[in-house]
Amino acid sequence: MFKRNAFLLAACIPSILLASNVSFQKDVAYLGPDRAEKMDVYTPKGASSTPRPAVLWIHGGGWVGGNKLSKREKTICKSLAEEGYVAFSIDYRLGSYKSKTLPGGGVDVPWPQNIYDCKLALRFIRKEAARFGVDPDRIAVAGGSAGGHLALLVGVSEDVDALNQGGLYTEQSNAVACIVDFYGIVEVEGAPHSFDLQPEQMDLRPALFEFLATYLK
Repeated sequence: MFKRNAFLLAACIPSILLASNVSFQKDVAYLGPDRAEKMDVYTPKGASSTPRPAVLWIHGGGWVGGNKLSKREKTICKSLAEEGYVAFSIDYRLGSYKSKTLPGGGVDVPWPQNIYDCKLALRFIRKEAARFGVDPDRIAVAGGSAGGHLALLVGVSEDVDALNQGGLYTEQSNAVACIVDFYGIVEVEGAPHSFDLQPEQMDLRPALFEFLATYLK
């Protein structure tokens, strides 16, 4: 019975993949040859008579965890592409927790490299707009939790020189058409280390689609 079910499942996989209306590009280099972090791109299949709106999605994880291939990131970005957006999901510089008891313990803080990476991703998308078929004037930045905090910083710091000097493609604009911050903190000092909110239990897509349709379409 197990072998039969496994065979049936394997037989179904090609049709499932063929039925998808989203093209997926994994591990697009955007930070330069010395960096391991990459970008995934979700694109609606089929030709478009006009450049499509784009969304830069930044994963959460308390600035020390998470990645672009987490379940929520894949679900949101695939859904965005199904709605007609080109979605870009990125990995970026993370910090790490060290021992809280041993001398020299604490947190390896990723700031400001994490915001440099996110802003570089925005400039990369704009630089490669023709390659990905996107409208450089209709790019949104969005994320949840720590990703929401970084998305907010990306969106409000268009003219902040200190945050725009890190990385490549500095000739490109740092402007975005809109910002979507899902429960990302806006005051870092004194922020709690744990939250009762369980974001994996939330479906962010309805609110995301409604907001983007107002500003990008």
